[in-house]
Amino acid sequence: SFAIEDMGMKSIMYNCNPETVSTDYDTSDVLYFEPIDFEHVRSVIELEKPDGVIVHFGGQTPLKLAKNLTAIGANISGTTAKVIDLAEDREQFSTFINELGLKQPDNGTAFAKDEAMAIANRIGYPVLVRPSFVLGGRGMKTVYNDAELRQYMDEAVSVSNDAPVLIDKFLDSAVELDVDAICDGEEVYIGSIMQHIEEAGIHSGDSACSLPPVSISDELQEKVKEQTAQIALGLGVVGLMNIQYAIHKGEIYLIEVNPRASRTVPFVSKATGVPLAKVATRVMLQGDLREALKFYDTFNVVNFDKKIMEPNLKGHVAVKEAVFSFNKLPGSDLILGPEMKSTGEVMGISDNFAMSFAKSQFAGKNNIPLKGTIFISLMDTDKQYAGEIGKIFEKLGFSIVATSGTYRALKDAGVNSTKVLKISEGRPNIDDMINNGEISLAINTGDNVATKANVRTIREKVLNHHVPYFTSVEAARSTALRIKKLKTMNGKYEDNIPLEGILLLSLTEVDKKYAGEIGKMFEELGFSIIATSGTYRALKAAGINSSKVLKSSAGHPNINDMIDNDEIAIVVITIDKKVIEADARKIRESIICNNVAYLTTIAAARATAIATNELIKLSGISEPKALQDYLS
Repeated sequence: SFAIEDMGMKSIMYNCNPETVSTDYDTSDVLYFEPIDFEHVRSVIELEKPDGVIVHFGGQTPLKLAKNLTAIGANISGTTAKVIDLAEDREQFSTFINELGLKQPDNGTAFAKDEAMAIANRIGYPVLVRPSFVLGGRGMKTVYNDAELRQYMDEAVSVSNDAPVLIDKFLDSAVELDVDAICDGEEVYIGSIMQHIEEAGIHSGDSACSLPPVSISDELQEKVKEQTAQIALGLGVVGLMNIQYAIHKGEIYLIEVNPRASRTVPFVSKATGVPLAKVATRVMLQGDLREALKFYDTFNVVNFDKKIMEPNLKGHVAVKEAVFSFNKLPGSDLILGPEMKSTGEVMGISDNFAMSFAKSQFAGKNNIPLKGTIFISLMDTDKQYAGEIGKIFEKLGFSIVATSGTYRALKDAGVNSTKVLKISEGRPNIDDMINNGEISLAINTGDNVATKANVRTIREKVLNHHVPYFTSVEAARSTALRIKKLKTMNGKYEDNIPLEGILLLSLTEVDKKYAGEIGKMFEELGFSIIATSGTYRALKAAGINSSKVLKSSAGHPNINDMIDNDEIAIVVITIDKKVIEADARKIRESIICNNVAYLTTIAAARATAIATNELIKLSGISEPKALQDYLS
């Protein structure tokens, strides 16, 4: 809607959910709350007679309406119904991919139970099975033999000509990539290549991911970009597109192509500074990708003169972590798989993966201990990694306890651990250790077959006692990296929000009433404070010690000189929306050039004080009273 407004047009928002931001009163010119089905949408189109209809930002549901809407004469802006249908049709799309010379995991579509068994045996187990046209991975399962597939077909789905089952070869231990791109039919902008932390087979909405990838070679990333451009241009995509790849034994496999916006678009836009939704909307309505990028921001784009453009990440790493609500869903299983379980997501950003991952865990309130006892219980296919994981945590100073099978795998790898009984084997067992607060961290990967009762009980206990838990080998590796990073900090937070130094405060007139509150928070955190004249007076009136600093127009040495000399740790400079003074603009330019942490709202200043305090507490320093007062 905002992009349409930027083009001088009026927008009509159609949404079935009144709680979303997109339905705010000032977002669109006209707003409809109606079910997203053909009959209701057709009624609105017949009434409003719009110049175009965009179906690409609402997930799978509106996308499925494109064909019928085209049939009644609606103008689908951007990627056409024909292209959408090609991407959704398994057989047609496989033919298209083969013509491009790209690889897909072996797959098939079953319209009957016997056909499903035949396809699975032709492909070879394990296979990933799911009903066609599902959202959030509902009904998806990885099966490892005929008996499991037969049980799935009997209990989980009803297969027919109208409701086929999709069967794909499961690429064990593959690394999954998520790619968001925008195409105008001639050029392509690669918005992101994100590497999933968890292995392929865990739903993309549940997996943490890193932008840029942390363990994929530059050569492979270039191939992914080239393949993405091939697909986008070959299909004739106009607007956003999401592609999921799997890297397996050095080869790139195409998992899925969605000619629409994905749930990763907001994260990617925040991480790169390029507003993908706005750029894509402009492309869908006006057709020129390069002009759309110019309109919103060329500063954050590289290779601007080439056919494949991409974001300028400026050396930073962003990590997205999924947030779960298991504590509000008693009895739910913590193990992750192809069916989505997360209810939200958070983001961490830094100049390295370990700290970005650490921040994402802080944001998701999954605070990881730096010492204590770790419980490890791996399923049989993961026991090959027991030695690697065990040695890492042993070197980090953790004591290790493990159930019998994992204990033997650790022993064979030369890792010291203590065997602990399963719940069904007697007492004292792992359940007792969790209840007694003896476990600091748990790594408990899934079971190939149905979840056993005692394994499920362990997960429930871990959840109830707020023990940090991870259910994949890759997540365990990332957690170890994070702990190592935090242990080597020695009280110094290695990122752009430091734990000590000089804070600059420069507030607009309407924000000066908060000077005392913000100043007191950072004063108690140990920061020295400097301020421009008006804010200095407001701080003085509130009893906060600070030093006055000159604006850039008032002589030397001034605030720009201090920033250029690396004397400033954090800047809080709020913005006057009516007038941006030359002084303020110069300060902000110096801040950006010198990579100083800067904040432009009172809310951000409060949040930064809270985050800084959380990191300081890792060193054992007590919480400042001003923060206690605010948090209470």
